[in-house]
Amino acid sequence: MRSRTGISLLAMAAMAPLAVANGNGNGNNDLDGISLPSLRGDAKVTFKPGHGFKVDGGEEYSLNMINRIQAGWYYSNNDGAQDIMTFYGRRVRTQLDGHVFSKSTRYFIQLEWAAGGGNTLDVFIEQDLWSNEEWSLIGRAGHIKPNYGKEATGFGTYTFFTERSLATRSFTNEGRSTGGLVELTGMDKHLHVHAGIFNADYAAGSNFVGGHWQQNNDNELNYTAGFRYEFGEDMGDFWFEQGDLSRSEEMRASVHGNIWLGNERSTAPSGDVDVFAFNLGGAVKTGGISALAEYFSWTGDPDISGAANRDQSADGFNVQVTYTADANWGFGGRVSMVNVDAASSIGNLFAPMPTGGTTFTGEGEITEFSLGVSRFFDRHDRKVQADITFQNTDPQGAGSQDNVIFRVLATLSI
Repeated sequence: MRSRTGISLLAMAAMAPLAVANGNGNGNNDLDGISLPSLRGDAKVTFKPGHGFKVDGGEEYSLNMINRIQAGWYYSNNDGAQDIMTFYGRRVRTQLDGHVFSKSTRYFIQLEWAAGGGNTLDVFIEQDLWSNEEWSLIGRAGHIKPNYGKEATGFGTYTFFTERSLATRSFTNEGRSTGGLVELTGMDKHLHVHAGIFNADYAAGSNFVGGHWQQNNDNELNYTAGFRYEFGEDMGDFWFEQGDLSRSEEMRASVHGNIWLGNERSTAPSGDVDVFAFNLGGAVKTGGISALAEYFSWTGDPDISGAANRDQSADGFNVQVTYTADANWGFGGRVSMVNVDAASSIGNLFAPMPTGGTTFTGEGEITEFSLGVSRFFDRHDRKVQADITFQNTDPQGAGSQDNVIFRVLATLSI
């Protein structure tokens, strides 16, 4: 049986160019005048550059569909290794979100097409569970971000630099995990407290290696809890935008903290690894100036025979300050460091992605200093970014290396 919803979306996509070209017959280049037979009579279809299509069916249904493209150029001048230069598709994503049956039941789907296509990044259902005049409680379940770290929780489209910081990439990557969480919001929506249960370690257990839909290879789960307090207007979680692009004169600030209790397995050598990790940080925006600071700590307690049984630990931080001028030019600086103290047969820390830099295995330290400039044509929906990163790797027992990394990234939301 053919899906009427699918036919509606295909018809919408086919008719959109004609509607824009012809102005809908009334001189307006929007979709307000389109009427599709397979849509309900009270549904409204709209389009906005950078925000995609929206089907508004009122209280019972809505669908937002947006596509994002990020294409980049990358050059790494490596000390002691071959230089790398390449073009790459950083993100090519389709996002579908909205509500169904009522506005209290929401859904979110995000697909990634850049890495071979067909990768499902986010799929979750969000449900209002309870509320009164002061507090509200929601539940979220599926393949989601566990709200661990402010920069990691915010979508990559909204970063000020071409890549997230070294500390964020090392301890969270673009981490998603399968599971669920509840979030309590109150105090005039300034305080947000969450707790969750997940199937895979957010920082990928004792190997620091991320993976979409990664599953535990044992019978234990992982637990997290955290808070976020907004002192002014809410800067958001998933929708947190780096930089003060609005140049708001009113100061906005937030602080956050998270803990992670992981129960993982090391495969080589085999054994249990108990993980305790935490994250602390804050952000501020005012008058075009913005700042973001975060600290990460990770400890692994392996139950493994032999020399690999000793405790593992790692920590790192990120501090960045940016300024956005009236002409929508942005300038920023960032420093980030990660220190690893781990048995080399268990702990692996990988240098920046995409390919390039140095793969760092075992104990030691990596430090990055970055300078960036961005041109925001339509906020984060249409922008060009460029930055240079000076990276120093200092593995224990080996000589340090200095690498210089250039990145240029163009973003377009459709």
